[in-house]
Amino acid sequence: MSITATQPVRIDVHAGPTSPGTTTDWELQFARRALATLKARLGRQGLLELLRGDIDASSEEFARYLAESDGRWQLSQTELRVTGLSTEEFLTHFESISHDEPRMTAVHPEHFVMAAIDGGIKVVENLGPFITEIDVRFGVTDQAEDTVSTPHPDYPRRMLGKAALPTGDTAAHVQHQFRDTADGFDVLLGIHFPAAAPEEIVETHRKHLAVEFTNWITDAARTLGRAVGSV
Repeated sequence: MSITATQPVRIDVHAGPTSPGTTTDWELQFARRALATLKARLGRQGLLELLRGDIDASSEEFARYLAESDGRWQLSQTELRVTGLSTEEFLTHFESISHDEPRMTAVHPEHFVMAAIDGGIKVVENLGPFITEIDVRFGVTDQAEDTVSTPHPDYPRRMLGKAALPTGDTAAHVQHQFRDTADGFDVLLGIHFPAAAPEEIVETHRKHLAVEFTNWITDAARTLGRAVGSV
């Protein structure tokens, strides 16, 4: 047998592990465990001290975007379709774990802090390349307050709110919208960023929303004893 430079390299695990999954699945499990260990050992205050320079630099960047945007906003939105779970079941679960910081941080590698505060959550996470500290205050409502664009009329359940920088300035507006379907629910996950923010922030956050809410929904399903299909 001769091997050519154009022949793709393929690796198959023929024996060894007895539990289901692929090498990529197992690597992800190990990476999550390692990251959870590091976050737990550092603790919230340790993480804040470690990331303070990044947080301060991010606040300066967003202050510039806000000044250049002159009150204009742009939407970063991801749509999920969920079967086997209702809006009410998911939102009830989400509310029940909102004070469980390890559980809230676990759903995304770039959740560094997710701490309950009065009326919301203190979040330290990446917004695009910037590690940012924001206080997110929101509520599940049927009203249209605290939003900078008209909510979709076909999505009657809404989680609306604001994300404030340490300076108190609003860095983003939250606009998550839900509707029940015959076998589950649809959700439009939306964050409005300042219009001057680069596309990298907007696109990266589309992916961020997909990852964190997929994991939150999966957590809700497993807590309720539902089977979870591939994601």
